[in-house]
Amino acid sequence: MKESKKKFIFMADDDEDDRSFFQDALTESGYDHELRFAFDGNDLLDQLQKIKKSDYGKLPDVIFLDLNMPVKDGRETLKLLKTDPAYAMIPVFIYTTSNSDLDVNLCYKNGANLFITKPSDFDVIVQIIRSVCDLVDKYVVLPHQHVIS
Repeated sequence: MKESKKKFIFMADDDEDDRSFFQDALTESGYDHELRFAFDGNDLLDQLQKIKKSDYGKLPDVIFLDLNMPVKDGRETLKLLKTDPAYAMIPVFIYTTSNSDLDVNLCYKNGANLFITKPSDFDVIVQIIRSVCDLVDKYVVLPHQHVIS
């Protein structure tokens, strides 16, 4: 079993209440984390580009992506992330109020790793975050963990 390490999580969501709710649930989950927010797809892509160019350069362990955002929505952002070799291997978890079959199918077709319909219950969000973090901790080998330079 792998040892739990600090997770770098990015969340792209234009709704301040949803971001706050998610942040509180992540804190309640007990996982050591760094959480950054983007307010739309353009903001997410700009921030990832800055990280890639920085000395720090550690890309996120996972991205939680809302679908319904202004400027550049999550559908378009997902497609851009998964077709860019610099970001394609980052797990992207769709985290949205949508539950339409069309959105689910389109997101999986475009490379989403998981599709989660936002629950309104705080305890359910905490449980989802714990499950996802456990999955990433124990079973997912992220590309940046094993790159030999």
